[in-house]
Amino acid sequence: MMAEKDQTDYTKQPFQLTPVMLDVFEQAKRKKYVVSRRHKLTEAWQHYCALQRMPCVIIRPKRDHATLSMDITHCDFVLSDKHLDAISEVIHESSSSEANITIGLNFCGSSWVILDQAEGLASKMWKITEQARKENRIPVTAHARNHIGKAGTPRIIGSPKPARKSRG
Repeated sequence: MMAEKDQTDYTKQPFQLTPVMLDVFEQAKRKKYVVSRRHKLTEAWQHYCALQRMPCVIIRPKRDHATLSMDITHCDFVLSDKHLDAISEVIHESSSSEANITIGLNFCGSSWVILDQAEGLASKMWKITEQARKENRIPVTAHARNHIGKAGTPRIIGSPKPARKSRG
């Protein structure tokens, strides 16, 4: 478990999570995403996801909205156009028209998610990535992931659908 006293971060300092943060961390492991503004907790979650090679989904609630990010750089699969389109669709449905939305091979997110839709969005994104993992029969290495779409190498998957305006 990542949050125990013997686990350390990149600075070799132990994660010092309070009992409340440890409880939130355990809930995150069950839900597959974390909801927190606490830097130590989200950093511990990022390390845990990297070790588990799973998508790192983080919801940072604000007063009237939330930011949501999903990082899959450490995963052993890639998102196809079909999966990127599905993620784009659910992000746009749950985001305000003012949102800065990013849809990419390694990272997806929105800067302005409607607060009461954030956890539902995280669940939908997780399900889409799990489907992508199941459909990828050959695991992608870190080296291959770093070269997807770069000059001189064949592009394995297409570019994401362009962002569109939210319905409101």
